[in-house]
Amino acid sequence: MMKSHYRLFLALLILCAGLIYAPAISHAEELTVAEILKDAASYDGKTIVFTGEVIGDVMRRGNYAWVNVYNGDDALGVWMKASFA
Repeated sequence: MMKSHYRLFLALLILCAGLIYAPAISHAEELTVAEILKDAASYDGKTIVFTGEVIGDVMRRGNYAWVNVYNGDDALGVWMKASFA
């Protein structure tokens, strides 16, 4: 009987966490490379989301890598953790 109460509590906790954090996640909008390049300084050091294809070589430098991403119109160089590249 105790296990079912624990599972119910855990399910409710996960549901509540989803309701709390979902609005913050749903406000993210995808940017175009042109939008990023237009005001690049305002995105420095921030996490951004865009879609594209990795072109050229992945240039690994220790724990990080430089990757060029092309979205069909423009390319953007991205510095990221090598494990993600």
